[in-house]
Amino acid sequence: MAQEYSRLQIIGILGSLLPTNGQEMIEASDLREALLALLYSTYNKTDDSINNNFTTSPWNSSLPYPVGFIVEYQNKFWKSKIANNTNIVPVEGDNWTEVSKAEAGQNINLQNYFTKLELLTAGQSQVHWNNITNVPALGGGITINRETLSAGITLDDTSATYQFLDTDGANRTIDVSDLGSTIYKIFVIKNIGTGNYLRVNASSNSFYVNENEILGLVWDGIEWQEV
Repeated sequence: MAQEYSRLQIIGILGSLLPTNGQEMIEASDLREALLALLYSTYNKTDDSINNNFTTSPWNSSLPYPVGFIVEYQNKFWKSKIANNTNIVPVEGDNWTEVSKAEAGQNINLQNYFTKLELLTAGQSQVHWNNITNVPALGGGITINRETLSAGITLDDTSATYQFLDTDGANRTIDVSDLGSTIYKIFVIKNIGTGNYLRVNASSNSFYVNENEILGLVWDGIEWQEV
Protein backbone atom coordinates (compact mmCIF):
# COMPACT_ATOMS: atom_id res chain seq x y z
CA MET A 1 0.00 0.00 0.00
CA ALA A 2 1.34 3.45 -0.90
CA GLN A 3 2.46 5.88 1.78
CA GLU A 4 0.27 8.93 2.15
CA TYR A 5 0.91 12.54 3.06
CA SER A 6 -1.58 14.63 4.94
CA ARG A 7 -2.79 17.92 3.53
CA LEU A 8 -0.71 19.84 6.07
CA GLN A 9 2.39 17.83 5.15
CA ILE A 10 1.94 18.63 1.45
CA ILE A 11 1.45 22.30 2.27
CA GLY A 12 4.62 22.14 4.37
CA ILE A 13 6.58 20.53 1.55
CA LEU A 14 5.42 23.10 -0.97
CA GLY A 15 5.94 25.93 1.49
CA SER A 16 9.53 24.87 2.10
CA LEU A 17 10.20 25.34 -1.61
CA LEU A 18 9.18 29.02 -1.73
CA PRO A 19 12.20 31.22 -2.34
CA THR A 20 13.17 33.26 0.74
CA ASN A 21 16.30 35.00 -0.58
CA GLY A 22 14.94 36.84 -3.58
CA GLN A 23 15.44 33.94 -5.94
CA GLU A 24 12.61 33.24 -8.31
CA MET A 25 13.69 29.78 -9.44
CA ILE A 26 13.04 26.47 -7.71
CA GLU A 27 15.48 23.62 -8.05
CA ALA A 28 14.10 20.94 -10.37
CA SER A 29 15.01 18.20 -7.88
CA ASP A 30 13.04 19.95 -5.14
CA LEU A 31 10.05 20.37 -7.42
CA ARG A 32 10.25 16.69 -8.30
CA GLU A 33 10.13 15.79 -4.60
CA ALA A 34 7.00 17.89 -4.15
CA LEU A 35 5.34 16.28 -7.14
CA LEU A 36 6.28 12.82 -5.86
CA ALA A 37 4.69 13.70 -2.54
CA LEU A 38 1.50 14.61 -4.34
CA LEU A 39 1.73 11.46 -6.45
CA TYR A 40 2.11 9.17 -3.46
CA SER A 41 -0.71 10.89 -1.64
CA THR A 42 -3.12 9.74 -4.34
CA TYR A 43 -1.42 6.62 -5.75
CA ASN A 44 -3.16 3.27 -5.29
CA LYS A 45 -5.74 4.50 -2.80
CA THR A 46 -7.96 1.96 -1.04
CA ASP A 47 -10.61 2.36 1.61
CA ASP A 48 -7.95 1.29 4.09
CA SER A 49 -5.53 4.04 3.07
CA ILE A 50 -8.26 6.67 2.97
CA ASN A 51 -9.20 5.98 6.58
CA ASN A 52 -5.61 5.96 7.81
CA ASN A 53 -3.38 8.92 7.19
CA PHE A 54 -0.13 6.94 7.43
CA THR A 55 0.75 3.58 5.92
CA THR A 56 3.95 1.67 5.25
CA SER A 57 4.10 -0.47 2.12
CA PRO A 58 6.32 -3.37 1.10
CA TRP A 59 9.22 -2.30 -1.11
CA ASN A 60 8.32 -2.36 -4.82
CA SER A 61 11.22 -2.36 -7.29
CA SER A 62 9.18 -0.54 -9.94
CA LEU A 63 8.23 2.50 -7.85
CA PRO A 64 10.33 5.70 -7.58
CA TYR A 65 10.61 6.51 -3.86
CA PRO A 66 11.28 10.07 -2.71
CA VAL A 67 13.65 11.09 0.09
CA GLY A 68 12.33 10.07 3.50
CA PHE A 69 9.89 7.48 2.21
CA ILE A 70 9.74 4.39 4.46
CA VAL A 71 9.21 0.88 3.12
CA GLU A 72 9.19 -2.59 4.63
CA TYR A 73 11.63 -5.19 3.25
CA GLN A 74 12.63 -8.56 4.74
CA ASN A 75 10.92 -7.75 8.05
CA LYS A 76 12.84 -4.48 8.45
CA PHE A 77 11.96 -0.85 7.81
CA TRP A 78 14.03 1.28 5.44
CA LYS A 79 14.04 5.02 4.72
CA SER A 80 15.03 6.33 1.30
CA LYS A 81 18.07 8.65 1.36
CA ILE A 82 17.85 9.74 -2.27
CA ALA A 83 15.30 11.08 -4.70
CA ASN A 84 13.81 8.85 -7.39
CA ASN A 85 14.98 5.74 -5.55
CA THR A 86 13.98 3.12 -8.11
CA ASN A 87 14.86 -0.59 -8.31
CA ILE A 88 17.51 -0.37 -5.60
CA VAL A 89 17.20 -3.15 -3.02
CA PRO A 90 16.95 -1.71 0.52
CA VAL A 91 20.27 -2.26 2.31
CA GLU A 92 22.26 0.00 4.57
CA GLY A 93 24.27 2.42 2.43
CA ASP A 94 24.03 5.49 0.25
CA ASN A 95 20.47 4.83 -0.93
CA TRP A 96 18.66 3.37 2.11
CA THR A 97 19.04 3.40 5.85
CA GLU A 98 17.35 1.10 8.32
CA VAL A 99 15.00 2.79 10.80
CA SER A 100 13.50 1.53 14.02
CA LYS A 101 10.01 0.16 14.31
CA ALA A 102 9.14 3.17 16.46
CA GLU A 103 10.22 5.60 13.73
CA ALA A 104 8.42 3.61 11.08
CA GLY A 105 5.39 3.34 13.32
CA GLN A 106 4.02 6.70 12.23
CA ASN A 107 3.66 5.22 8.75
CA ILE A 108 2.22 1.82 9.72
CA ASN A 109 -1.43 1.08 9.06
CA LEU A 110 -2.36 -0.19 12.49
CA GLN A 111 -5.53 -1.77 11.16
CA ASN A 112 -3.33 -4.42 9.57
CA TYR A 113 -1.98 -5.59 12.94
CA PHE A 114 -3.42 -7.13 16.09
CA THR A 115 -2.43 -5.53 19.38
CA LYS A 116 -0.94 -7.56 22.20
CA LEU A 117 -4.20 -7.19 24.14
CA GLU A 118 -6.22 -8.43 21.16
CA LEU A 119 -3.97 -11.48 20.82
CA LEU A 120 -4.43 -12.24 24.52
CA THR A 121 -8.22 -11.78 24.46
CA ALA A 122 -10.48 -14.56 23.17
CA GLY A 123 -12.50 -13.53 20.13
CA GLN A 124 -10.45 -10.38 19.44
CA SER A 125 -8.08 -11.78 16.80
CA GLN A 126 -7.80 -14.57 14.25
CA VAL A 127 -4.75 -16.42 12.94
CA HIS A 128 -5.09 -19.17 10.33
CA TRP A 129 -4.00 -22.57 11.64
CA ASN A 130 -1.74 -23.13 8.61
CA ASN A 131 0.30 -20.03 9.57
CA ILE A 132 1.28 -21.44 12.97
CA THR A 133 4.60 -23.29 13.19
CA ASN A 134 6.05 -25.77 15.71
CA VAL A 135 2.60 -26.82 16.89
CA PRO A 136 2.79 -29.83 19.24
CA ALA A 137 0.82 -32.91 18.27
CA LEU A 138 -2.17 -32.16 20.49
CA GLY A 139 -5.88 -32.25 19.75
CA GLY A 140 -5.61 -33.14 16.09
CA GLY A 141 -7.68 -35.78 14.35
CA ILE A 142 -8.13 -39.07 16.23
CA THR A 143 -5.83 -41.81 14.90
CA ILE A 144 -6.54 -45.49 15.60
CA ASN A 145 -4.59 -48.68 15.05
CA ARG A 146 -6.36 -52.03 15.42
CA GLU A 147 -3.91 -54.87 14.99
CA THR A 148 -3.50 -58.59 15.61
CA LEU A 149 0.06 -59.08 16.78
CA SER A 150 2.35 -61.82 15.61
CA ALA A 151 5.33 -60.34 17.49
CA GLY A 152 6.21 -57.38 19.65
CA ILE A 153 5.98 -53.84 18.25
CA THR A 154 7.49 -50.42 18.92
CA LEU A 155 5.42 -47.24 19.22
CA ASP A 156 6.86 -43.80 18.46
CA ASP A 157 5.61 -40.26 17.77
CA THR A 158 4.24 -41.33 14.37
CA SER A 159 2.14 -44.17 15.81
CA ALA A 160 -1.62 -43.90 16.21
CA THR A 161 -2.89 -42.51 19.48
CA TYR A 162 -5.34 -45.36 20.13
CA GLN A 163 -3.89 -48.86 19.99
CA PHE A 164 -6.36 -51.78 20.04
CA LEU A 165 -4.07 -54.83 20.11
CA ASP A 166 -4.96 -58.50 19.90
CA THR A 167 -2.32 -60.72 21.53
CA ASP A 168 -3.34 -63.66 19.29
CA GLY A 169 -2.64 -66.39 21.82
CA ALA A 170 0.70 -65.22 23.22
CA ASN A 171 2.08 -62.59 25.56
CA ARG A 172 3.40 -59.62 23.58
CA THR A 173 5.89 -56.86 24.32
CA ILE A 174 5.21 -53.24 23.36
CA ASP A 175 8.21 -50.90 23.45
CA VAL A 176 7.32 -47.21 23.61
CA SER A 177 10.08 -44.91 22.39
CA ASP A 178 11.23 -41.96 24.47
CA LEU A 179 10.51 -38.74 22.55
CA GLY A 180 12.22 -35.36 22.45
CA SER A 181 11.63 -32.47 24.82
CA THR A 182 9.57 -30.56 22.24
CA ILE A 183 7.19 -33.42 21.43
CA TYR A 184 4.07 -34.33 23.41
CA LYS A 185 2.20 -37.56 22.78
CA ILE A 186 -0.62 -39.65 24.20
CA PHE A 187 -1.13 -43.40 23.86
CA VAL A 188 -4.23 -45.32 24.86
CA ILE A 189 -3.45 -49.02 24.69
CA LYS A 190 -6.16 -51.68 25.04
CA ASN A 191 -5.65 -55.43 25.11
CA ILE A 192 -8.43 -56.91 22.97
CA GLY A 193 -6.92 -60.40 22.99
CA THR A 194 -7.95 -63.40 25.08
CA GLY A 195 -5.99 -64.89 27.97
CA ASN A 196 -2.64 -63.16 27.42
CA TYR A 197 -1.09 -59.88 28.48
CA LEU A 198 0.71 -56.99 26.85
CA ARG A 199 3.94 -55.92 28.52
CA VAL A 200 4.46 -52.23 27.78
CA ASN A 201 7.98 -50.88 28.30
CA ALA A 202 7.90 -47.09 28.55
CA SER A 203 10.91 -45.12 29.78
CA SER A 204 12.21 -47.03 32.83
CA ASN A 205 8.79 -48.50 33.71
CA SER A 206 6.98 -51.64 32.60
CA PHE A 207 3.20 -51.95 32.61
CA TYR A 208 1.12 -55.09 32.18
CA VAL A 209 -2.13 -54.84 30.31
CA ASN A 210 -4.34 -57.89 30.74
CA GLU A 211 -7.33 -58.95 28.68
CA ASN A 212 -9.80 -56.05 28.19
CA GLU A 213 -7.66 -53.70 30.28
CA ILE A 214 -6.60 -50.22 29.14
CA LEU A 215 -3.35 -48.34 29.74
CA GLY A 216 -3.04 -44.58 29.21
CA LEU A 217 0.40 -43.03 28.73
CA VAL A 218 1.44 -39.39 28.28
CA TRP A 219 4.89 -38.24 27.20
CA ASP A 220 5.59 -35.09 29.23
CA GLY A 221 8.79 -34.10 27.46
CA ILE A 222 10.99 -36.11 29.84
CA GLU A 223 9.36 -39.49 30.42
CA TRP A 224 6.14 -41.48 29.99
CA GLN A 225 3.54 -40.95 32.69
CA GLU A 226 0.68 -43.38 33.37
CA VAL A 227 -2.76 -41.78 33.49
